[in-house]
Amino acid sequence: MPATRRTRTSSGPAAKGSQKTLSFGNKVTKPAAPSSTKDKAHTINPKAIDLDVGHVSSEAAVAEQAQVEVKKIKGERTPEEERASKVTDAQIKRYWKEREAERKAPRVHQGDVSLEEKILRLFDMSSQFGVCLPPIPVPFLLL
Repeated sequence: MPATRRTRTSSGPAAKGSQKTLSFGNKVTKPAAPSSTKDKAHTINPKAIDLDVGHVSSEAAVAEQAQVEVKKIKGERTPEEERASKVTDAQIKRYWKEREAERKAPRVHQGDVSLEEKILRLFDMSSQFGVCLPPIPVPFLLL
């Protein structure tokens, strides 16, 4: 019968000679050669600095941009958006009942979640339609 291998199981620190301890008390740095050529400061052309952009505050610019985006969003509707706006709640409920009928057991952990949230989670997990992001409410666009 071969001899059994015995390993030391220690709950204390390692023996003095087995592993060296690291010392962080002394800072050791490599000597660096001083740079022989210093970068010259670039001269700035005063004509390039003298630009008058007017007195437009950032808040006014953001508000104006938000209004332009809202008008663009309201004005354009794709055929997919037109078709999606005609989908009724009954059609959505029917779709979800069909999806639930395909399952072997009912969903346990989504009992308190709304129907729309369940469908969004299903679409997110299926990776068929890409990532579903909730629409941004319009009041947040208007500052």
